[in-house]
Amino acid sequence: MHQLSVSLRHRLLYPRFGQHGLPVDTGPLTDLLGCPQNLSTARAESFAVTTDKRCHDLVNNHRDRPWLVWWSGGIDSTALIVALLRYPEHQFRENITVCVNEISIAENPRFFYQHILPNFQIMHGQDPRTRDNAGFYHVSGALSDQLCGPDQALHMTGFDPNVDFRRARDHMVQQMSSTWKIDANWFFTRMQQHIESVPDSPVETCADFFWWFNFSWPWFYVLLQERDGTTRNVKQHHEAKLQWYNSYEFHAWAWHRAREQFADSFVRPEQFKQELKDYAWGYTGDNYFRYFKTKSHSDSRKWPGINNRYSKNQVGPWHVLDTDLNPYFTWDGLEDAVIEHFKSRN
Repeated sequence: MHQLSVSLRHRLLYPRFGQHGLPVDTGPLTDLLGCPQNLSTARAESFAVTTDKRCHDLVNNHRDRPWLVWWSGGIDSTALIVALLRYPEHQFRENITVCVNEISIAENPRFFYQHILPNFQIMHGQDPRTRDNAGFYHVSGALSDQLCGPDQALHMTGFDPNVDFRRARDHMVQQMSSTWKIDANWFFTRMQQHIESVPDSPVETCADFFWWFNFSWPWFYVLLQERDGTTRNVKQHHEAKLQWYNSYEFHAWAWHRAREQFADSFVRPEQFKQELKDYAWGYTGDNYFRYFKTKSHSDSRKWPGINNRYSKNQVGPWHVLDTDLNPYFTWDGLEDAVIEHFKSRN
């Protein structure tokens, strides 16, 4: 009988902070992947300072194998590559390969031809070497969305993002039901219970509410997404991945600065992730990227070679982890209560 920790590619997302009241134990994942605490008193630097520090830390501590940097053409991965271009030891670029495809180049061709192609080795997403987790560190900017907030919430109307979310419950439930097509009453109740279980939670306003969802609930899901569908141990998967935006300093930046910027984006949605765009602009001088680049949904694309087989409207195999973080793909040996829980959500 396996003591379960979390499910991957599951419709129901398991929060990493507070008490979620679900029949799973996220302790092993918390211990392995890290969930910084005491963020309410942390000092938050600007995105530029935080990013440059993260770049120095990763380069100095991960020189033992080449890097494969996944570039979607979007805001998050472009800011990541700008940090590598700004890194003063230019010779380290010889250790970096950037993984691209036709879609990523089409999304940001100027940056590709002016800054990626002249400075890095290139690999296409169909190349079988993209599955090599022993020879490469795989560098990803996927977690930026969890720090910055869900851009889907910016499409909602009918409530003031700066009003206390408890007072705006009716409007928020109505908007979430019509926009996200979910059981919004259930979702709101569980979110409120979860928020109230977290000491020093910063969540007070409607904007905070949506930001907190991305910051806490999908974190494990995004962090552990498998790109090649193999059954290898999650610890090995984690050791091969360098999640650029997963550091204590980035958590502090999100808690204090990104959360406030997300609230501003309800009034001026074009400024969503503006600090990231400003950072890239400081190196490239690309005014179009700075003022007009908007968030696009890279995860919904079917990139060749990455085995992203499931569109955003589909659910893939049910991956369940035991306490040693080994994935299971069948129901065999799982606790009955958890099986019934999963079936009820299917």
